[in-house]
Amino acid sequence: MSMIRLYLDEDSQDQSLLRALRARNVDIITVKETQTEGLIDLEQLRLATKQKRVLYSHNIGDFY
Repeated sequence: MSMIRLYLDEDSQDQSLLRALRARNVDIITVKETQTEGLIDLEQLRLATKQKRVLYSHNIGDFY
């Protein structure tokens, strides 16, 4: 069974969400941790894809 690997963008870095997911052993990283804050959405998506991660975003306007 494959686990979902998440990449949280700048719009989704809620600390309580991050702690809750990590407490459940979810493989998750954030743009803050990768020092990629400020990259355009397409670059964030490319980074997530390269790392075989799901980009988790609240940015509905750009990712609908």
